[in-house]
Amino acid sequence: MLKTQSSVKFLGAIQNNNSSFPLKLNAKNIHMNKKEFLNLIEDIVELDRNSLSGEEKLAELEGWDSLSVVAFIAATDKHLGSPPPPASIVAAETVADLVRTVEDRLSND
Repeated sequence: MLKTQSSVKFLGAIQNNNSSFPLKLNAKNIHMNKKEFLNLIEDIVELDRNSLSGEEKLAELEGWDSLSVVAFIAATDKHLGSPPPPASIVAAETVADLVRTVEDRLSND
């Protein structure tokens, strides 16, 4: 296989994890506020928009199940650059607890 200068640089960046290429979105470049994050959770559990306040218990949300957890991990990875630690998701008892798992990456607007 013929390797170009760019492909060699790209492959080296992947191996060294110091890429100048945007291999993965950086959370600093992604903007989502708390309301948008709640809307994301509503989409995952198939609730109407603006129906969650944050104090709801996850165990009482009809749509919150193991598939929702996987969807939550994928959505936070996509929209915030990386998912929260799995242990913090497992420990979450309320929607507000889920918000706290990503609070440092949410914008204030």
